[in-house]
Amino acid sequence: MNAESLRWETLCTTVEQTYQVFRHYKLTGPICCEMSDRVLVPEGVPLRQRGMQDFERYQGKAITTLGTVEDYKHFLPRLIEMNCAQQRRRTVFRDTITCEELMAVGIGLDMIAMKLEYAQASLWPSAERDVLEALGIARWWWELTVPANYHGGIREAMAVLTAVGRPLCECLSRMFASAGDAEFLGLSRFVNGSVTSSVKCPVPRFKWASDRSDRGDQLERWLLSPEVETALEAAFFRATEADAAEELSNAVQNLRWLRQSTVKFS
Repeated sequence: MNAESLRWETLCTTVEQTYQVFRHYKLTGPICCEMSDRVLVPEGVPLRQRGMQDFERYQGKAITTLGTVEDYKHFLPRLIEMNCAQQRRRTVFRDTITCEELMAVGIGLDMIAMKLEYAQASLWPSAERDVLEALGIARWWWELTVPANYHGGIREAMAVLTAVGRPLCECLSRMFASAGDAEFLGLSRFVNGSVTSSVKCPVPRFKWASDRSDRGDQLERWLLSPEVETALEAAFFRATEADAAEELSNAVQNLRWLRQSTVKFS
């Protein structure tokens, strides 16, 4: 089993855990259009049988206009599950899906993070915050194993961690001990791709930057910590393939450059 499949299994496990943690939340009633009595999301449908049609209008207006926080907690595991499945099909299995499916509007993890922040998820019970932290970390690591240039979900995973009030740099440090060479290689590709694309842009911007500067700052602080460089350097000496060794070596050099650089990226 390759690194992507292993990390996907971990991510699926955390999704199942969200179902368990949020299982006692029930829908308070049908979700109706704010301008009429038309039902947008009916009640009485088993959660895992709900499809995208149930959430097209709801996901963007949840809590603010449609339904309550309790309703959102009821739907949350399914929203997360659908987003993860959609992201995997659009990245790992990109060559097997239709153009229409690729372009279709789906469930956005960034929207989920935004709703979590609005609902003050940082004040939710610890079990709920713990499982969402586990989800954010699992999603972050999984994103590193998908094909190159498809790391769009990394910022969104960071946003989930921020929404539940868990410092990103601390979360990554705790999980780094369990990372293997496949993850180190994925991290190296992410660093190298970010630096290469940023220096070519008229206005340099790293892939880890976001509209919430504290997220990017925390990730950069962790990336520049000695433990990351040491781990990547050790993985370089263990590498048996030239391409992997070159990627790891370049990442170490890029991190050293970034640490010493006076250039400020926005």
